[in-house]
Parts: sequence; C-alpha cells; structure tokens
Amino acid sequence: RMNGAVYYCSIESSAEKIVQRILASESRVDSMRMRRGYMDEDEWARLAKTLLDLSITNFVVDEDASITPDILLSRARQYKALIGRLDLIVIDHIHLMARRMVDGKRFRDIRPAISYIGARLIEIAKILHVPILTLVQASRAIDTRAGHVPTMADLAESADLERDAEIVIFLVRHELYEPTDENRGKIRLYFLKNRDAST
Repeated sequence: RMNGAVYYCSIESSAEKIVQRILASESRVDSMRMRRGYMDEDEWARLAKTLLDLSITNFVVDEDASITPDILLSRARQYKALIGRLDLIVIDHIHLMARRMVDGKRFRDIRPAISYIGARLIEIAKILHVPILTLVQASRAIDTRAGHVPTMADLAESADLERDAEIVIFLVRHELYEPTDENRGKIRLYFLKNRDAST
C-alpha cells in the first residue's frame, strides 16, 4: 500500500497533520495516544515500523493552499521527472481549490470554477498518464435523509464532476447516525459510478 509514488495536494491540512493521520492509521495506534506519547511497547514498535516504511516511500505532500491546476501540472511533472514515476495524484479537496480561485477573482462563482478544475484535471491525467483522485464536499442532505444513503445529487455544486468522473465513490460513517456495535469504526463505500466496470 505504501510503495507507490503519490503527489498529495492538501489545501486545508498541513503536511504534518496528514503524516500524523497516515501514521496513526497504518500503525493502528490511537491518534490521541500517539500525539501525547502515551503508548505501550507494542504501539511504539508498530509506530516505529510504520514511520520507517513511510520514510522510504515516494509520498509527497504539497500544502500550498493557493495551488491551481496549472501549478499542479508543473509541480507534478517535476516530481515525476525527479523520481521517474508517478502513480497517483490526490486533491484534498476540489471545493477549496475552487474557492481560492474565486477569491483570487479568476471566477465569479464556485460552479464554473469547479467545472474548469474538473476539465483541467482530465487534461493533466492524460498529459502525465496518471489517475487523479479528487475529494469532494458532499451535500448536507445526506444527514437528514432516511437511511443516509448518498445519491449523485449530493455532489454539492459539482454536477460537471459527475459527468467527467470515471468513478464516483461516497464514504459514509453510519456510526454518526446509528451508533451501534455493527457500525462502530466502519466506513461504508457507495459506488455510484464506475464507467469501466463490467455489469
């Protein structure tokens, strides 16, 4: 899982926070215990191994909050040339990138900004021959809907992304709505679109 070359654009969180989350998840150590240093011997050993594994990976976090698709293309291209490969680009998340472009007066509204970003990301994927995973803000309607099952309409302000995306996956923590033993610690994946999947 940690041997790919990944370029991670974190527009909201710092690189330090991203790495902390990865370490906690991969080592299966509670993030609060890790931050405070209150860990037993086994947890320290797992954390040390995960840290070593991460230190030799080609995983880079770009925490530039003002990054645009054009800047992303330039930096990702340089990264690919430097290490000789690029397996995945992650954008966390596309609404923040769009809002920064609206604030910078490149667009008057977030919808055309998202549409532009989506189209440019398709071009970047083709130029660099790399898949791009974009995180998207979902509609709050999921919170009040019976069953809390997402639909395509929940891609907030992102209708063009629904059209352009190869795959659309919603992640829902039903534990937030129904805190049962069955739901505890689980995330349910809803595949709402998979263009190349066989039927």
